[in-house]
Amino acid sequence: GDGIGDACDACPLSMGDSGCAPPDPNDLDGDGVTDTMDNCPGLSNMDQSDRDNDMIGDLCDACPDESNLNGASCSSTIYDIKQGNATGAARVSGIVTGVGGNGFFMQHEPGSAAYDDTLQWRYSGIFIFTSDAGEKPAQGDRITVDGEISEFFGQIQMNNATFTVDAQGQALPPAGSLTTAELGPDGMSSEPAEGVLVEIQNVTVTNADPDPGGGDSRPTNEFEVDGRVRVN
Repeated sequence: GDGIGDACDACPLSMGDSGCAPPDPNDLDGDGVTDTMDNCPGLSNMDQSDRDNDMIGDLCDACPDESNLNGASCSSTIYDIKQGNATGAARVSGIVTGVGGNGFFMQHEPGSAAYDDTLQWRYSGIFIFTSDAGEKPAQGDRITVDGEISEFFGQIQMNNATFTVDAQGQALPPAGSLTTAELGPDGMSSEPAEGVLVEIQNVTVTNADPDPGGGDSRPTNEFEVDGRVRVN
């Protein structure tokens, strides 16, 4: 940060461009703490501040107020993940609302610490990809998931996930009540409702065998209602 570009700076790791000492191979960030003892060896932090006592310095800790020993996932919410406010690895908790061949859905439950009374069901559900052979929980399990946030066909989901079952036989979150106009491809609620239990009423089946979508093949066992919403 001395205004001299690295390519022409004789001292790219220190101020000025003359009289600089060579970097210490045992203290690459030059903060006076050897790499083997440095809780943040890639960033200079002479005070070694570590307020959550997880041996990861605050400057390089993804969650400096929550212990994540050995770089474990930081706690997040499905709301933050689905709205793009969280990336990388994350830990979330919720109720399993549905289980399929290659993964399962989970959702925050009303009354839980993660539940947002303003958003309610919106952005509260997510799909956890496990592959066909992957271990899966049961519907109604309350679980904690550690996984990686990713995107598949435009849908934010989690993969490379592991989970622990905290309780079984829990009531499912109530379904959000929507119209097909709200839930359709250009509806205001189509994205907030991804991965969420929803209910639509008084609809008409307009296509009993729609063309397969991306990655699908017949028979899909799907049908379309009101010419807008496909039911799987």
